[in-house]
Parts: sequence; structure tokens; C-alpha cells
Amino acid sequence: MAQQGPLSPSTVADNDTIGSKVWDFPGNAVSNNGLFAVSDLVIQEVSHYLVATNFGFSIPGGSTVDGIVVEILRQEDDSLDNIFDNAVRIVKTGIIGSTDKSLAAEWNVNETNYASYGSSTDLWGESFGAGNINNSGFGVALSVKAVNGLVFTEAEVDHIRITVYYTSGQTTTSTSTS
Repeated sequence: MAQQGPLSPSTVADNDTIGSKVWDFPGNAVSNNGLFAVSDLVIQEVSHYLVATNFGFSIPGGSTVDGIVVEILRQEDDSLDNIFDNAVRIVKTGIIGSTDKSLAAEWNVNETNYASYGSSTDLWGESFGAGNINNSGFGVALSVKAVNGLVFTEAEVDHIRITVYYTSGQTTTSTSTS
């Protein structure tokens, strides 16, 4: 099994097809730079999707996609705020998928490690060819929710990256002599 990545997105944007709270500064999530995409929420509010696409994959044609790992470097701004994933979904050709990979754990106060979603054998309920992965509309969508909090709470995303695992579609030609 081969892999490409982790690769970072070229495009990160707010998408209002879920929730009511906007992601400010979405472009800050294109690299691990200490700058954050931010959504301010009050108790029980849900954010829009933060959608990362345009990863620049170049999986060889004819390859079999085996799995996708999404990693998100994220934090909440206060330990009393209780930020949780609301929805984490793969994006295929610009369309947000239906399989949710949300983690049950509360977000950390400090961005210590990437939260990991999927695996080297997880296709997120979809089927993928190399063209789907190489498409600029391939990526991931994240929505969060505030379970508790004071006046408002802040969900902060520093970086999103994806690794794709695949089996090469190269075939070998054998010749026989008589």
C-alpha cells in the first residue's frame, strides 16, 4: 500500500449548509502557523461547516483508493466551554458526504496533537477512484457545537491535513516465448 500526504488544503471556506455560526478567518487553517479559523458560539449553538478542499493530490490513474485519514489541529479557548465535533464529513467533488466521523471527546484547551479521523482502510462510506481524490473538490467538512460555556466560546482550527492510502494500479505485462 502506498500513501500520499499528509497534504494541506489550498482552499478553506465557511459553508452555511449546517448550523448558524460562521467560521471567521477560514483561510488560517491552510497551514500549521498558529493562526486560527474561529467560530464563536454560545451554549447549544452549532457552527457552519469549515470546508477544506484543493489538496493537490496526484494519485496515479487506475489505483485503488484504500483509505483516507483526516487530521485537524484544533482547540477550544477555555476548559469550561466544552466544544465538541458536531459533524466531520468527507467532501467528494465538492459535495459533502453523509457519513459522520465525529469524535466523542471534548476538544483540548491547547492544540497539542492532531485529532485523527478515518484510517488507512476507511473510505468514509464512499467509493473513490484516483480522479475523485485528485479533484480540487475533494476534502473535508467540519462543524462544531458548544455544549456548555459562559457568554460565548471559541472553537479554533489551526490546520487541516489529509493522507490518502492507495494500491497502485500499475499492471505488469508478461511475455512468453514458445
